[in-house]
Amino acid sequence: MPNWFISWWNDMFGSNTTHVANAYPRDIWVLFHSKRCVIQYKLNLSTNPEFSFWSEDKDAITQEERVKTRNVSRKYRNQSVEYLTIFTYDENGNERSICKNKQILANRSFIVSNDGYIYDQKYGANVWIDHDGNFLFKAPLFDLAGLPLFSIEQALYQLHRIPCKSTYTKQ
Repeated sequence: MPNWFISWWNDMFGSNTTHVANAYPRDIWVLFHSKRCVIQYKLNLSTNPEFSFWSEDKDAITQEERVKTRNVSRKYRNQSVEYLTIFTYDENGNERSICKNKQILANRSFIVSNDGYIYDQKYGANVWIDHDGNFLFKAPLFDLAGLPLFSIEQALYQLHRIPCKSTYTKQ
């Protein structure tokens, strides 16, 4: 299908948006690309963790973004099919690939869980709810330096796996 038709359809009947929610305890790097390609990357942990990445096909990468933990990336798309590559680093500072060349269909979103796996987001639901209805925002209670990330009330919600009222919307 031509891109002009997809753009027209999205303008008339709603946007083609993909979200990537990050519940992983570290930042993730999200790359959207128009076709399958080999993406190479290198981690630099000097002061602030950064990845440098490149591809043989320089026009393939359409968006690149660093997504902090407990945040969401949003991509407005005009293609019916794109591909997604996500990578991060582990507790030892080693590079870790979460997914490579994952095909994305129109209006599909994903969640990177706290254990580093990728799940399909339930269409039309809260961005943290997976296809099976599980609430995957189970962020750690302490940051890497051991400092608390939440108030006592928020921590109790996290411990009991009950979503905070401010982030949960009943469908």
